[in-house]
Amino acid sequence: MILASLAGLAGALHEDRCAVAQGITITSGGNEGRITDVKLQKRLMDEPAGVPLSVTASS
Repeated sequence: MILASLAGLAGALHEDRCAVAQGITITSGGNEGRITDVKLQKRLMDEPAGVPLSVTASS
């Protein structure tokens, strides 16, 4: 049973070997960098502004 499944997988990979090779060689570095930028922007927007919400008059 397991051997038949592996043979089926090997056959499918062999049939679509061009797509498999392209998927292995193309990196997602550009996407990863953009995701990191978006996460940084979100983190910066979520931080408190540092302005007190209530101002008390000092004597």
